[in-house]
Amino acid sequence: WTPKFGINFRPDNNTLIYASVTRGFKSGGYDMGSTDKVNAERGFAPELLWSYEVGAKTSLIDRKLDIALTGFRYDYDDLQVTLFVPPSYAVTQNAASARTYGVELEMQARPARGLTLSGALAYLDARYRHYTGAYTAAFGAFDATGKRLNNAPEWAFTVGAQYEFPLAGGNSYIGADYKWQDDLYFSPANDGVGGVRNYLEQQKAYGLLNARIGWTSDNDRYGIALVGRNLLDKSYVVSTASYTAAISGRPGAPRAVEAAFTVNW
Repeated sequence: WTPKFGINFRPDNNTLIYASVTRGFKSGGYDMGSTDKVNAERGFAPELLWSYEVGAKTSLIDRKLDIALTGFRYDYDDLQVTLFVPPSYAVTQNAASARTYGVELEMQARPARGLTLSGALAYLDARYRHYTGAYTAAFGAFDATGKRLNNAPEWAFTVGAQYEFPLAGGNSYIGADYKWQDDLYFSPANDGVGGVRNYLEQQKAYGLLNARIGWTSDNDRYGIALVGRNLLDKSYVVSTASYTAAISGRPGAPRAVEAAFTVNW
């Protein structure tokens, strides 16, 4: 049963105020990687969610400035969590419950012809409300109640700019953006358990700089683009695993520059 209730209110042509309540779920299942009959038959239950959201969007200064502000709360029951178990497999179990609060602010400004400035700021408080059956190879079984959820940075922001201008029978653009996010945890153990600190299954705060330049013909038939990602060549990891002799991490993409030429027939 996944109902959605919502209301929109427009006090004027440039402003929208809204609120919604939504029920969602993620299907349960069985772990294909289980190495014994008991774990294979145990399976895991569906994950259930109530989502509450309120927000407002408005355009100001003759539509040269757009602002959007959103607040939300997610209440999880039977949250699905993946655990790595020695010697070499992963299982999914249901944490009892979790709750997430957050606020997001987005802004886009067009102060001059062809120039667009953008920015976004997000705050997130995502924690297990009740999770007594957490497990890692390093700490064994422990109570993760009150710990932060995996992959849930407390703060994050993005700033960017793009300038568009006519050139040689088409339109050109040049732009850049910088994305930063706070510390990430990849395990319910977070920074450590039982007095242990700086547990390795985490990624400290980092930022990525990206840039782009391109041209598109007036009839949109031809296009040329040059895109640079992670231009500062920041080293970071996007996930970890702890069922081997040492904790392993999957690295994020290194600095890359890509060129593309497109033709639309």
